[in-house]
Amino acid sequence: MLKGTDLAAEYEKGLVPVYTLEEYVDLVIDCIALLPTEVVIHRISGDGPKKLLLSPLWSGNKKLVLGTLAKRLKERGICQGDRYLV
Repeated sequence: MLKGTDLAAEYEKGLVPVYTLEEYVDLVIDCIALLPTEVVIHRISGDGPKKLLLSPLWSGNKKLVLGTLAKRLKERGICQGDRYLV
């Protein structure tokens, strides 16, 4: 989340939980497994200005996020649509 936003104000009051990188990656992988293969995923990580980044700090390192995601997908043997129910 970025400084100066409504979400940041809620976070500063302690009202917004923040995932660790590991929690985020596991959640994204669980979602990817449920998506049909014909659904295109356009964005997994944002690119807000780093000087405004409040939290989570790991989200400012896109290569780390995407690399961790790719590694965990392989480790878990998950591909998009693996758990999709027709």
